[in-house]
Amino acid sequence: MEDAISTGQLRAMRLAAHRLRPPQPSGAVQLVRHMVALQGQDLPSVLRAIALRGQLSEAEVRAAFDAGELVRGWPMRGTLFVTTPRDLAALGSLTRERMHAASARRRRELGIDESSLQRARAVAEELLSQGPATRAELQAAWQRAGEQTEGQRGYHLIVHLSQDGLMHWGPFRGGEQALVLSEGRAVLDPEDRDRGALLASLLTRYLLARGPARLEDLAFWLKLPKTELRAAVAAAGEAVRVVAVAPDDAAGGQPLGAAEHLVAVAAPVPETVPEPGEIQLLPGFDEYYLGYADRSAIASPAVQAAVVPGGNGMFRPLVLSGGRVVGCWRRAGRGRAAQAPIEVELIEPLPAAVRRAVDAAAAAWPFA
Repeated sequence: MEDAISTGQLRAMRLAAHRLRPPQPSGAVQLVRHMVALQGQDLPSVLRAIALRGQLSEAEVRAAFDAGELVRGWPMRGTLFVTTPRDLAALGSLTRERMHAASARRRRELGIDESSLQRARAVAEELLSQGPATRAELQAAWQRAGEQTEGQRGYHLIVHLSQDGLMHWGPFRGGEQALVLSEGRAVLDPEDRDRGALLASLLTRYLLARGPARLEDLAFWLKLPKTELRAAVAAAGEAVRVVAVAPDDAAGGQPLGAAEHLVAVAAPVPETVPEPGEIQLLPGFDEYYLGYADRSAIASPAVQAAVVPGGNGMFRPLVLSGGRVVGCWRRAGRGRAAQAPIEVELIEPLPAAVRRAVDAAAAAWPFA
């Protein structure tokens, strides 16, 4: 029989799963391992997302990259994620074939054939075997070898070879990351080479870090077919259970539809729900929003339109009230200087006391 929870309880469970209620002191590696992978297209934002959850400084997060304990690559969806070396290899083993097939047409348009990939791989292996290299250094090496990088060609070569397990973004050089060789498939433990067992494990870990969530949410996140994920649900057995989510109008919730919801059994149903005065400011591209295909439990249609204005793919920093996204924020002033005050744009109306709590959270935002 299904357990029944309110939308407010769902938000409380998600905040706790994301390590946002409250942030829990944690090392950067332990935090990222818990989250499996975090959207990392915008590098400053993901550094802050990790630091916020673990109560860390950005310097501590960067140090984990410099030590090779955290990496950034394209393990799924053709989007950059931050993860650990082992999870990068494991995720890539699940998604590589589909990602290569999805980008085949674009490679043809750019004139990237198998011989181009072989030449690019050989040059990259030789360069990176000598140590980390920036994107500009790698592309210069390709050009010297006669492999063109104009337009998007160089970028797609990097993406393809990274998805193939050759390299990833690692240590910092100033404000940018350098590329290093990946250990690739050698990182995988024997159990990770069993696709069914690996999917079942990832399903449980995804739910522990983001649950409750739909099967559709995991399919969106991994970009794998739901038929394969249903088999993973069966393989996970008692590690997951189904919950029905009811709308909670008093808490501003919305019904999520008839699709099943899954939650890891390790996550208890909370007796209390987040109050409107419980405020969090999140960086752009945060997994609390991007980790799901269906965001209706945490954001109204008007808010969802404001988070991604014009559907341009740029996800703005978020203001949460009681686990709901109620607005966005940015640095005020010309050039958005790091020391400038935070400017909040509320989409949902809030009582005066809650608005004061928003202002206090903005003033206390810990990152430059």
